Order: sequence, then C-alpha cells, then structure tokens
Amino acid sequence: MSRTLRDALLGIPDAFEREVREAVARHERPLREAVRAEMELRFARGNVKGEDPVRRVPVSVEAAIPRCLEEAQFPEEDVLALLLAPHAEALRQFARRADDLDAALHEPLRLQVGPDGPPGAARRFREAAEFARRLLLLACREDGPVPRILAFDEDVLGIYEFVPPGGLFPNDPFEGRVVLYWRVIAIVANVFELSTESITGVVLAHELAHAYSHLGLDIDDRRWPTLGMARSDRHVVEGLAQYYTHRALRRFPGTHGGMFTAFSELWPKQAAPYRIHAEWVRRYSPEAVRRAFTELRRGGEIRLATFEKALDEAATALAPEEGGRP
Repeated sequence: MSRTLRDALLGIPDAFEREVREAVARHERPLREAVRAEMELRFARGNVKGEDPVRRVPVSVEAAIPRCLEEAQFPEEDVLALLLAPHAEALRQFARRADDLDAALHEPLRLQVGPDGPPGAARRFREAAEFARRLLLLACREDGPVPRILAFDEDVLGIYEFVPPGGLFPNDPFEGRVVLYWRVIAIVANVFELSTESITGVVLAHELAHAYSHLGLDIDDRRWPTLGMARSDRHVVEGLAQYYTHRALRRFPGTHGGMFTAFSELWPKQAAPYRIHAEWVRRYSPEAVRRAFTELRRGGEIRLATFEKALDEAATALAPEEGGRP
C-alpha cells in the first residue's frame, strides 16, 4: 500500500517550523543584502518605465508540499523512512547515549553481580543502541526517499512564485514571493546531518536569487521580462540561482549557521540544473557571469547554449591584455 508525501509528513513536530521561522527572522536581511550585492541588482519603489511598482518580495514559511510532489506515491517502506527522517538526529543522539551508558555501567555492574556477564540492564542499553541504528539506516539509506526527493528536478525545499502579466495579479505584473517548505527542510536537514537553520539559509538565499534575477533592476532600470524568465532554460534559471547562492553564502563561511557548508553538502546530490553552476564558478569571473546574464535577460528567453556562448564572450572581453595587469 502506498501513501502520498503529504500523508507521510503530517507527523513532523511543529518544533521544526519554529526553527525555520527563527532562521528566516535571523538571516533574511543579511542574505538579501548579500544576494543584492553579488548580483548588483536592486528592487525599486515607484513606477519604472510605465510598469507597476515592485513590492518587497515577501517570505512565507508553509507546511505545504511542493507541487511537483503532491501526487507522488511512496511504498510502505519509504513511508516509514519518511516518518523516521525528522527524528534522525534524535536517533543518532540516542544511540550514542546508550553506548555511553553501556560503557559506563558495564564493568561496575559486572563486578557487582559476578563474572557470569552483564546484567539485563546493561544488555538492554546495547540492544537499544542497535535498534536505534537500524532505524537510522532505514531513514538515511542512500537510495531512500529523502535523497530521491532532494534529487528531484524541481525546487523541493522552497520556491520563488511569480505570476506572468495577466495572471492572478493583473494590476501588478511583477508580483512575486518566496515560499519555504518547512516539512521538507526538516527531513533533509536531519537525514544529511545538517542543521535546520543552515538548510533554511541555503533555501532562502537560492529563492531570493531567483527573485533578484527576475525583479532586480540593472543600471538601466531594466528587469527580466516575466514571460522570458518563465520560458528560459531551467539550467540557466536554476544555475544562476545556485551561482549567486554560492557567491552570497561565501560571505558567511564560518558564521550564520554553517550555511555555505550546508550548500556545499547539498548541491552535488541535486539534479543537473542545480549542479551546472559549479562549472561557471570554476571558469568565469563574477563580472563575466553578471555581464552575460544582464545583457541576455533584456531579450527575454535565454537558452543554455546562448548563455554559455555569452559567458565565453564576456570572459574574453574582460581578460587582461597580454603583458597587462591581471
């Protein structure tokens, strides 16, 4: 018998929602500032070239399930793994403490009851630790549901929602908001031994990078046309969000809850559009990426081949002349 992801995640403790909300309250402002500084784009109030004003993109923390996974069915073994996932860290701590108790009490109790072996209490500590580890293996197995969810070819931890002109907000064609899925964040954080705070920061930075890619004004007061972004290659859209997440989180390597470390742990486990940025980080300067993107987005839809060609051209144009200063 199979069940939906929504059913499997209903029992996640509300404490994780509080952790996500607290992380947003703590990190939203510095992350906005970091993303804006890296992208050199800005939101503006007031009319711009006759268009309606952009409101500050709000951030919402929700118990919703990502739309791409709403109808996904999971077999019973996966359901059990999902039920255990938010408790993975608690299972790790329980196993360690049971081991500590066994080590601390084994010899004193053996001396007290004689050489025939440890009494039942000490034996039960070992059994409890082993049982916790078996549950942990089920929750965290490499081919389990949580790694598969993370590798899904969509935003599953959060989303930047925007509405094309004439959509739900016909009087505000540049409406957008960031949504964080706290239940999914909780299971990913626990399974991969990362803090809820760090994962929240990673997701928030990624979705804010989407928002600035779309609504941020360049030096000529131009944005990415909404339909152009909606129709662009996902490798470009997600790759840019990942690239600027990388750049923004590098500003906080040892602070802000270990967010850059968490990002570095997660992206290799994600689908191809979420990994392509690594090549851009390695090969191109931040200015080359910014130039290629801001120039191409004026034309609307961006294909991957076009963007990669623009990256090469920008890198060539920005390269120092032979014998000149680097």
